Amino acid sequence: MLTALLTSLQGAVAQPRRFVIASLLPASVFSLMSVWLALIHRPAVSSAIDHLTGTATAIWSAIAVASVLVIALMLSAFSGTLLQALEGDYLPTALRAIFHRCQWERWSRLDDKFTASSLALGALQKADWPLGLAAADEESATRATCEIPGSAARFWITTFRRDKRAWVKASRLCRRLVLRSTLGLSIDPEQLAAAAGLLREVLLNNSAALPTEPSRFLQSLHSQLLDCFSYALNQYEHTRIVVANAQQFNFPAGVGVTAPGRVGSSPKASVTAYRLLAPTKMGNIGRTVQSYGMTRYSLDVDVFWSRLQQVVQASAADFYATIQDAKAQLDCFVAFWWLTLIFTAGWSVTLLIGGSHPRYFLAVSLAGPFLVVGFYRLAANSYRVFADLLRSAIDIYRFNLLKALHVSLPSGSEEESDLWNVLANRAGFGRSLPQRYVHPQP
Repeated sequence: MLTALLTSLQGAVAQPRRFVIASLLPASVFSLMSVWLALIHRPAVSSAIDHLTGTATAIWSAIAVASVLVIALMLSAFSGTLLQALEGDYLPTALRAIFHRCQWERWSRLDDKFTASSLALGALQKADWPLGLAAADEESATRATCEIPGSAARFWITTFRRDKRAWVKASRLCRRLVLRSTLGLSIDPEQLAAAAGLLREVLLNNSAALPTEPSRFLQSLHSQLLDCFSYALNQYEHTRIVVANAQQFNFPAGVGVTAPGRVGSSPKASVTAYRLLAPTKMGNIGRTVQSYGMTRYSLDVDVFWSRLQQVVQASAADFYATIQDAKAQLDCFVAFWWLTLIFTAGWSVTLLIGGSHPRYFLAVSLAGPFLVVGFYRLAANSYRVFADLLRSAIDIYRFNLLKALHVSLPSGSEEESDLWNVLANRAGFGRSLPQRYVHPQP
């Protein structure tokens, strides 16, 4: 429903620049590519063009330009339908079930990663070994000796010998942890705790305060371990934020928050959450806008988008133009995706049947699928930007919409939620509910 409403953001006649970007550019590119391949595939066509007179050339040129404009206008007129198809609205039931399952697996992988990062972060925040290491370091200062060998001997022992002494195992483990942090890899909290336990044992039996190289080695191990601890804290916190943002920008809100049930073979799946998902990546990005308005403010975007659009257009012309530009870019990549798919399928079959140009057949049949995947990813990225702009419009201009509807502004979040529910029932479902209005003074 929302995708169909969003077509009002694009007017081909009133917005020629956006029409050129969204429709005319894709139509022109693929028309030229098709004509080029047609001239190669059918030499008779090229010969006929060479023998055209001035008048005939002008007529056929006008027909070609008109054909490209017709294709561009058709792309513009059906932009909403093409986007809905990429969202999975027209998939057959069997394909929808397969695609739907794939999207659930995508979300589950993100959820597992978020859960693992949260658990690791919690384990690090509750770890008491940094305090234990600090106490062991203070106690080591009372020792008079340090039995750790010099640097050359340490290198030989830790590299080539199977020595099970505590300082050897601590050194090797710290080396691996430092390497993982240098490469930007995750660090297991249990490995950090194990290294800390080994180092604590070494500190309790050796002095790290002597002015000798072995004592400085122990101080270095202590510092490296604390650096790895800080790195792990920041890395897991960063991962949680990145994964949470990926869930927010790629999937509708509410997935995974309902009571656990069973869908297919997944015991952790929830039936309600499973149904919130769309069968394609594009569909789930589109649903983030609807779910955002409902979960944050109880605002039904399907009901209020046309009204909100008028308010944004009147209140912030520059912001509205930004939304239109994002929509034009999205339509451009959607059109490129469909035209690439048609071009690849059509010309692969044509060149295969013709059999006279194997090089061009291989070029089209091999490069085409990569371009289809690339344009789909570009379309998905553009859709994320566009959806984020729509969410921003909801955040910033929803109160302007209430003023335009002559409704008093709510004093709190609960009152706002109740107000949007009442307005949605009246405007969207025709239910007669009492509502007071506020009219500006004449």
